[in-house]
Amino acid sequence: MNASIYNKKRVSRIGITMRITTAENYDEPRDTLAQDWGHFMAAALPTVSWMAIPNLGEKSIEYVKNWEINGLIFSGGDDLGKTPARDKTEQALLGWAIENSIPAFGVCRGLQLFASQFGGSLSLCKDMSHVAVEHDVKLASAPILGPYSATTRRVNSYHNQVVSDTGFQEGVVLLAQSSDGNIEALQACNGQLLAVMWHPERRSDGPNDLDLHLLQSHFLGQHT
Repeated sequence: MNASIYNKKRVSRIGITMRITTAENYDEPRDTLAQDWGHFMAAALPTVSWMAIPNLGEKSIEYVKNWEINGLIFSGGDDLGKTPARDKTEQALLGWAIENSIPAFGVCRGLQLFASQFGGSLSLCKDMSHVAVEHDVKLASAPILGPYSATTRRVNSYHNQVVSDTGFQEGVVLLAQSSDGNIEALQACNGQLLAVMWHPERRSDGPNDLDLHLLQSHFLGQHT
């Protein structure tokens, strides 16, 4: 499969998945989204409306359909398997997105979710070399990367699990790797799914040129 042949649809309303947290002194699990996302979406996709998606399991599909969501962002936080309610929600949403040609973008956990869907291998980062650090990634040559193809970029890193390049089904395109060989960005489903392991929303100076290019190309068909 060719990752460049996905028939892009201009997105007008994006749903962003949420992590599950517990507030101090409350026995009350809560769906939460970092405030970084509001600032990031305003800077990266100012013409797009967006909303957070509660963890409703299979019912999340009806929720996003009722709100006419036509794009998804799978946000970071919560390793796969740690929060069953979130796992069920995102698995349901990912299946719905694939079946209905809804473009989706994964961040950190989102990349891990996509990778696990298509046969990728996940393992714990043993030496903490990807936890709360910055490191270089080598970008491949691919249409979605445009002028950033075959370059090296510095990215942030906050993940406990890494994805290796073994076991992927045919059609997964690896877009970036770290110096230790782990996957830092990928595409799947002919370009319908795009994910990065770094956090584009978690930058004090706002989204950089590469992140703007990826988000706007993926959801709007525009190039910065």
